[in-house]
Amino acid sequence: MMLNHSLKDKIALKRLNEFFAILPAIAIGGFLLVLVVCAGLTEVLPSHYLWLWLSVSLFISLFRACLVFYYKLQKVVSVQKIEFWQGLIILNGLFSGLSWGIASFIFYYSVPDSYHVYILVTLVIVLSGYFPVFVHYDKCFYAFSFPLILPAIYILIMNNTAASYYLAFLLLGYLCLMLGFARWFYNREFERNRLQFELFEQNKKVKEANDSKSLFLASASHDLRQPLQALGFYIVTLSDFLREPKKKALFDKTLKAYQALEDLLNQLLNISKLNANLVDIINTDFSILALFDQLKNDYELRALDKGLSIEFVTDDYYACSDIVSVERITRNLLENALRYTESGFIKACCNQEKEFLKITVSDSGIGIDSQHIDKIFGEFYQVKNPERDRSKGFGLGLYAVDRLTKLLGCHMQVKSELGKGSTFEITLPVGTKPAEASIEEVDERVTNTVLEEKVVMVVDDDDVVLDSIYRLLLSWECQVLTASTYQEAMSIVVEEELIPDVLVVDYRLPEYQTGVDLVEAICLSSQQKVPAVILTGDTGEESLTHINRSGLDFLHKPVDSEKLKNKMKALLVGEELIV
Repeated sequence: MMLNHSLKDKIALKRLNEFFAILPAIAIGGFLLVLVVCAGLTEVLPSHYLWLWLSVSLFISLFRACLVFYYKLQKVVSVQKIEFWQGLIILNGLFSGLSWGIASFIFYYSVPDSYHVYILVTLVIVLSGYFPVFVHYDKCFYAFSFPLILPAIYILIMNNTAASYYLAFLLLGYLCLMLGFARWFYNREFERNRLQFELFEQNKKVKEANDSKSLFLASASHDLRQPLQALGFYIVTLSDFLREPKKKALFDKTLKAYQALEDLLNQLLNISKLNANLVDIINTDFSILALFDQLKNDYELRALDKGLSIEFVTDDYYACSDIVSVERITRNLLENALRYTESGFIKACCNQEKEFLKITVSDSGIGIDSQHIDKIFGEFYQVKNPERDRSKGFGLGLYAVDRLTKLLGCHMQVKSELGKGSTFEITLPVGTKPAEASIEEVDERVTNTVLEEKVVMVVDDDDVVLDSIYRLLLSWECQVLTASTYQEAMSIVVEEELIPDVLVVDYRLPEYQTGVDLVEAICLSSQQKVPAVILTGDTGEESLTHINRSGLDFLHKPVDSEKLKNKMKALLVGEELIV
């Protein structure tokens, strides 16, 4: 198999790093082994032999220490120096093998015959002991093994006896076996490293592709949201002028198509926020009963329209988690149940088990085959929708559920049987009942009329979006100021000395300015806090993080007109209450 030089170099560098990581242990262990052998031969060998061998061994250990020191000084080893360091490793093995081989040759003829077996066994132990540390470089092991064992084989052959021939044959066989095993192990490790690097490269490409997808989604969604935002506001404004039934029916179909497109973009936005880790998890104590009451109001009529029975069962439990994420998880599960249940029931219930609450959403729908259970949480994955019928969703709901449960750190289980239905279960920590808060009720008449005659400044560089918001605000009886740029808006505030009651500002403005910058500048110029809402079509991590850090309220395009109205009302009512 042909490997490109880049991959070979990466494997070689990895092996260099691994070898030099264990070389200090080799240096210390090798010298200690020499000390043990010397201690066993002190009574039968002249001391100057032992001191000489100890000195040579110490020199080799210091040589290894120097190699490690200078290798670490390199920090980054260039490809051109790989062969240089590999040569030093082979030289290290050769020095070590010569040290043991020459010493054994001299000692063999200097000790009594009874110690010959001791020396031979020591050589076999040394060869076996150095195998795990030198085997990563088969050439290093060869350079070590030959000078270690060949002198002993030569000695045995020169003894010229049947027993010594037999021992020489055994020793040679063992050497060949170890060399063959070293080669096999080296090839196996090389292949393992090759697969690791190829897997790493593939994972890197997948990550780059995913990042490119997120970048495209962030860029393209902004460009799509601009005209879609204008379309939504024009549709809402147009409804006031339609009275004929035929025109009204056509309008309803147009609105339905728009809402489907808006729903898809909003789901894509939510997924991109999850992928960018921009979902804020704020754990608070909240009532499961109140959550279920809200969900019942939203889903009971929809279920009855399909001929389904729907039930929400819980006691007055309190959970400690992020209520927004828990509600979103439960809604996605209920949407899934409604979509895939044609007859029977849907049931959401909550039970307490020790210190945890278990929320389950069950249905009598089509169920999921066991082979698809692990796949249903993937992006855009749908079991039975090859035609991509949008009435069956987009395959993003369960993906969002999976990501959110992981962010919350809660456990989720799925039980399903094909043709009989499914049950999804999430586990939440038990919370405590919050203290009763004294809420000052706001007169309903104030919220209904709070926008009338209010001065609203709208800033957007897209003329179509600007015009659509302008007409929408006029229909709400607001006084509207419009600007297309940062400078134009500041000119109205500074030169004409007009301070708006509310700012509605697009995040991305010309000349690298942002809506956040503009709001902060207007507040600084007027020396007061001006209520503001940022409209953005961006889904990029940097943009959303910038808005979040500013503390300003924001809505994602395309903005539902009622959401914008309620947000502006909330900002103005909040200001009046503070005053």
